[in-house]
Amino acid sequence: MAAWALVLAVSFAAVRGREAPPAEADDGVRGTVRAWLPDARRAWGSAVVRPVRATCPASASGPGWYDGDTHSHTRHSDGGGTVADNAAAAIRAGLSFLFITDHNTLNGRAEVAAQQRPGFLCLTGEEVTAGYGHANAYQADGSVAWEMGPQAMIRAAHRQGGILFLNHPYFPGFTWQADDVEGHHGIEVWNGLYSPGHEVNRRAFALWDRELNEGERLVGLAGSDAHKPAKVGNPRICAYLEALTPRAVHRAMRRGTLYGTNGPDVRFTANGAPMGTDLRVAPGAPVAFKIAARSAHRLTRVTLIRNGAVLREWAPAGPEKAIALSDTPTDRTWYRVEVADVDGGFAFSNPIWVETERAAGLEVARR
Repeated sequence: MAAWALVLAVSFAAVRGREAPPAEADDGVRGTVRAWLPDARRAWGSAVVRPVRATCPASASGPGWYDGDTHSHTRHSDGGGTVADNAAAAIRAGLSFLFITDHNTLNGRAEVAAQQRPGFLCLTGEEVTAGYGHANAYQADGSVAWEMGPQAMIRAAHRQGGILFLNHPYFPGFTWQADDVEGHHGIEVWNGLYSPGHEVNRRAFALWDRELNEGERLVGLAGSDAHKPAKVGNPRICAYLEALTPRAVHRAMRRGTLYGTNGPDVRFTANGAPMGTDLRVAPGAPVAFKIAARSAHRLTRVTLIRNGAVLREWAPAGPEKAIALSDTPTDRTWYRVEVADVDGGFAFSNPIWVETERAAGLEVARR
């Protein structure tokens, strides 16, 4: 298998399912063979969703980056296919894991359990569905009742050991009053029923940024919200896992060691620490960032966002871009990256949170 490299200390190597741990992950990419679906010439920000890449599943289950879909439906609620149909579609799309998240039911659990394959996990979740909004519960011991109201529902998910994400918070007719709830682990900021630039998703990203600025440690997800098998994996997340296990997938979703994408790859580190990390530095000390982006098509922008505002933006001349730069954070600063290509591809990283030792000391003193 051919390998290829980028300069500026960041390289991508085709190594099939293996990669260095995330603190060193700026010089590797998930070990999969890339293939790309044709007829995807749609502008980023349009109302039409771009066809996604197809990848070959990793042949090993050790440390590395794995594609998965956190949001799909079957005939157990309002989906058009069976659990087996969705699982087969996920495997064809190159996913290593798929969540079945039917509305207010766990009736498909036995079918989900039957879909496990070497190199592929089928996992159970639930889309808690009510007039106040939708939320995906993962890893919960049982069904989470929606009738009790939004905050009580979130507490119930916690009591069951669950991970709770607010779904598509600005979906027409099901708008979350996100300022009125707390305790959720994150937000589905990119819902696959809309392009990343659609108002529904733009507002979700803005909500995420606002809550991050308020000090919340929230993880951002992309999910296909597939109601037909053909939609599974578009978009998807790519998560760094120590191994392809349910526990590792859930851990990545809690920590944010993942990015959302419908094609481009992105790597992002600060002082060698990966996305999803809390980093502590001395006051006034600069932080060294590395960004690597790759797509099958020419990249149109790579954006570094700091505390919700654009810090730097680049317009690459080709399908690859490697960046090294430094920035001096304030007492509490977070950073994330967005990538777009000419063919409608989009990816976003989860944040890296940087705190100075002075800010940490003040927080301890207040306690």
